[in-house]
Amino acid sequence: MAKIGKSELVSVIVPFFNREKTAQRCIDSIRQQTYQNLQVILVNDGSSDGTLKILIKNKNKDARISVISQVNKGASGARNAGLNVAKGEYILFVDSDDFVSKNYVEDLLLPIENESDLDMTVSAIRGFYPKGVVDFAYSFPERGRIRENFEFLRNIPTHAGKLYRSEIINRMNLRFPEDMSFSEDRVFNLNYYKNIDSFLYVPLAIYCVTRDVPGLSLNVDECAFSDSLKYISELKKFAYENSIPFDSIKYDIFSQFCCANVFGNYREFKKRIEIYRREIEFSNIHSISLKEKCHVFFMKYRFYRVLYCYRMLAHMWRRFFWGY
Repeated sequence: MAKIGKSELVSVIVPFFNREKTAQRCIDSIRQQTYQNLQVILVNDGSSDGTLKILIKNKNKDARISVISQVNKGASGARNAGLNVAKGEYILFVDSDDFVSKNYVEDLLLPIENESDLDMTVSAIRGFYPKGVVDFAYSFPERGRIRENFEFLRNIPTHAGKLYRSEIINRMNLRFPEDMSFSEDRVFNLNYYKNIDSFLYVPLAIYCVTRDVPGLSLNVDECAFSDSLKYISELKKFAYENSIPFDSIKYDIFSQFCCANVFGNYREFKKRIEIYRREIEFSNIHSISLKEKCHVFFMKYRFYRVLYCYRMLAHMWRRFFWGY
């Protein structure tokens, strides 16, 4: 395996809000990286439990760690606070209820260090759930250009498993939108993609997502629905500006957001699905999956209750087999 020639500084930013149960696991996974030249920025976002004590304890053990403590501003505000003090040539974000494998930084850094034309590296994700473990591997090619890769744009959901160049972030003054609490990382990614060309996919499940404790990532409400609409607007603009077939992308957006947002309330589901339906023109569906074509069919002919029941069954199946 090739080695990293230069010892570039990598800034790892982790926001914390009431995460005393998972904070140490997350921090340990970062401290134990095989690649050691790290700036670890731990941001306490107004926690009211014992989180801050854990962060300070780790700071006293490891000179690479710095701690920022602020009033609660949400995940976006916490990540932005970390970006404001980041000094590394590269940026990584880790969520406080997740953890990473010991080779995480090295596996993402090695390709981008050896190939100057790369603007981002992306890893696969491993999900740890109450009833099992599943790897989420992407279907786009290992190497490609952003604007030519439909599958990449369909699989851009979060900041997790992504190595960013700080020069691009700083030059364009990119920050997470603090008026959003849902899909804020998707908007950040879109703004980053506007300023880059190429990426490389590292097909290793080295970023580990956990769902063993309740968290904000599982709470979906009216605010989340509103934020998802903002994201769709940004995605549509990005697609049109770069001549990308948004018709295909938006079916996937419908599947991710509209059907997943409401459980146990058909009236609310119907209201939201009508809003999303206005975004769909029911054209150019040849490139989408059979499941998405079924979604489109049910929505086009307003078989909302069938679609609702399907999503409810899928939700119950997931709860039964995976526990979340």
